[in-house]
Amino acid sequence: MIVNVSGVCTLNNVRADFSLSSGKIHVIIGSNGSGKTTLLKSVVGLLPLREGKITINEHDFGQLGRRELSRCFAFVPQFFNVSLPLPVSEVVSMGEVNSVNPFSFTRDNEEKTKRILEECGISHLADRMINQLSGGELALVSLARALMQDSDFIMLDEVDAGLDLKRKDDYYGLILKTVSQKGKGVAVITHSPDFIFMLRDDDVVLAVTPEGTVERKYVKDVTEAFLSYVYGVPLSFIKSEAGTALAVNRQRRDCCC
Repeated sequence: MIVNVSGVCTLNNVRADFSLSSGKIHVIIGSNGSGKTTLLKSVVGLLPLREGKITINEHDFGQLGRRELSRCFAFVPQFFNVSLPLPVSEVVSMGEVNSVNPFSFTRDNEEKTKRILEECGISHLADRMINQLSGGELALVSLARALMQDSDFIMLDEVDAGLDLKRKDDYYGLILKTVSQKGKGVAVITHSPDFIFMLRDDDVVLAVTPEGTVERKYVKDVTEAFLSYVYGVPLSFIKSEAGTALAVNRQRRDCCC
């Protein structure tokens, strides 16, 4: 599936032209308040556009029905709140949009739920009440629920913010597996740009710049200078046998762009 964002201007005046493709990870980065969440919500139709057009496989986004859109996008918000004291297994099961009655589960639905809970490493939470979970556990449940929806794209709004190092590594691993094994597209807003170094060269970085535009680059083309420009702080790549990481270059702070 191809999603084309053409001449778009969002409610907070972010201007964007880019495409999203199935089978790729698209990392959305930028400073606080730059408009990343507004951009993502605009792409999935949760917020209106000031101007521009979004097409999905050359079909006008505005002409697609609710069921068709749910097959295109599963949106996971930054804060996943479920007020009812339901068990985790039921919350995840309700992600399957084909259910006629989300409170009436078929055998196939139950088996799929168990499989996805296992894939996400949270089978042990199946019978726990959703309102008894930590923020990190909720993040994993929200991803499981999105996988249950089985949409072409999973859109993640900074849901890794509350995860500890182990769970964050597991979470990123699930994203990578979702793309490589299931062929889905993923767009993820993150304030952990180190995630970029876990991706393939032809995955995509969408950076909301200080000027309010979106720059699209392949992972292989991302440089220290580019990330320093996006975040407004001098950054350096640190490479070791374990991989690549980012660090603030304190010695260059005075001459930051």
